[in-house]
Amino acid sequence: MSSAGTVSIHPILCRNGHIGCGKKSMISVIIICFLFSLYAIDMSCKLTLIVNRKIT
Repeated sequence: MSSAGTVSIHPILCRNGHIGCGKKSMISVIIICFLFSLYAIDMSCKLTLIVNRKIT
């Protein structure tokens, strides 16, 4: 899911601004990856809580 999102947004940013394309796209990719990692951490914490409840 994360890779598909970054791939689709990356070319759009490059087409819109040829100057500073690398910087803009890198920033957007970093932000997307950061948000996705936060979401993944949140989900993994929820999953571990569910698993712990089932085990105990």
